[in-house]
Amino acid sequence: MRSERGLGEVSNALEFSDDDDDFVTPAEHFGKSKPASVQIDGKKKMSDKAADMLAEEIKKNTKKRNRGTEDMKVSNMDAHLVEGSRRRTINKALNGKSTARPAGRQVTKPMQEGKHDNAGNEPKKSKGRSHEGYLQKKFTPAIISDLFVKLSEQQVQWVKKTGFGELLNFESSRYPHKLGYNLAQAFDVGNCALVLKCGTIEINDKEVNNVLGLPMGNLVLTTDRTETNSTVWAGQFKEKAGCEISPTMLRDSMVLSKDVDVIFKLNFLVMIYNFFIEGHQNRYLNRDVLKLELDLDGCGRYNWCRLLIDKLRTSHTYWAAEKKKRSFTGSLTFLTVSCLLCRQCTYWCTILYKHQEERNTTGSSTMA
Repeated sequence: MRSERGLGEVSNALEFSDDDDDFVTPAEHFGKSKPASVQIDGKKKMSDKAADMLAEEIKKNTKKRNRGTEDMKVSNMDAHLVEGSRRRTINKALNGKSTARPAGRQVTKPMQEGKHDNAGNEPKKSKGRSHEGYLQKKFTPAIISDLFVKLSEQQVQWVKKTGFGELLNFESSRYPHKLGYNLAQAFDVGNCALVLKCGTIEINDKEVNNVLGLPMGNLVLTTDRTETNSTVWAGQFKEKAGCEISPTMLRDSMVLSKDVDVIFKLNFLVMIYNFFIEGHQNRYLNRDVLKLELDLDGCGRYNWCRLLIDKLRTSHTYWAAEKKKRSFTGSLTFLTVSCLLCRQCTYWCTILYKHQEERNTTGSSTMA
């Protein structure tokens, strides 16, 4: 008898071959328990080999289903973490800060202004550093004192030739910060004078020349629009910008050379300007002297005394506006020496200066 679909003859009798022994019904294939044996037509059992193969196949399929379930759990967990991270990022962008709490810390609500804590204590105020009664200076004068004694003979001769020879006698290790504050307070910007209890010291070009020995030539120092000297000077510092050079760095660079070249001349003027005329609010060098139109070998022809007075007045005005926080960049050296040289002030200023130096030597003052 041929089947209707033309797949060959169909026998009414049940005939089994070796292939028929491997046949597995869907119920048997996906069953949860491992069958000990498979009966066909209730009479013939599968061979041991076929049963082992079936059990192995069932075991593999079970592992696949379990793995799929685990992957789905991990995926859901990752999605939850991503969603949480996304929400934190949005909150951070809206509030300007992160909402995450550091581990091991307790988050407490800030106490409102004017309120007291549970113990009845008043809110603590942050202690900012105050420099009231203390004059800040960013550089210690020991740097330039050390430089002067290390100049070569050829360099010393150039310094004397240009009119700065008197400065080579300067020697100091620290600034008198307490005395300096009182002197800065006593400076009258309008009248350009030191008004002290023992008398008034008028500050003019001649006074500056007598006190420090700065050149007092006939030429007025003006600004060079090309700033050629600034470009040349900055070229020696390849790894750092010219605005990030400290006095110590420049001194260490200068002592390595004994020549009197353009770089040495510019370096010397920068050091003189910062320690005797005008410093900086930060710990780096003020480079304004490089912007001046100068004949480097004819510095004695310019009026450096007038420049010191102009910078003293402008720097004092800036410092007096907020003296507790700002450094005094004017010539503290000039104010101190001028007071010490005044006949009316010599005695008490000398006592104060020595007392301050003794305190600085014992370590009571840490800022140079």
